[in-house]
Amino acid sequence: MLTKAQAFIFLLAVQYTELMNLKRFILIAGLLSFALLAILYSTDPHDVPSFMLILPFCLLFGILYVAARFYFGQTALTQKQSRRLSLLLAAAPCLLLVLQSVDQLTIRDAAMLIGFFGLGSIYIMKTSALRQ
Repeated sequence: MLTKAQAFIFLLAVQYTELMNLKRFILIAGLLSFALLAILYSTDPHDVPSFMLILPFCLLFGILYVAARFYFGQTALTQKQSRRLSLLLAAAPCLLLVLQSVDQLTIRDAAMLIGFFGLGSIYIMKTSALRQ
């Protein structure tokens, strides 16, 4: 049985951990956002090498992944579920943007991609629930 002092110390430790997670999220998301904005404003797509054309999509994926991990970290999901769902939710908009940038995005492609990621997230949740 916890005393009131022990319960208070435990509560402070939990709040401190959440505060550190928030600071880490703000730092990483801020750095990635700054790098993305710097690349978008300072480069011309016609004058850069090929790998620089892929870099904004990777940075956007990183921002979305970090944001989703932070959000799912606040829920009752396990670390594994949080990581997998974050990957799915970050990959979907990035793939849609990649398809749009090469003029290959149609309504059918978007619907298939959204359906695929929707089924993937349901699959992750169901398989994780069955293992518990």
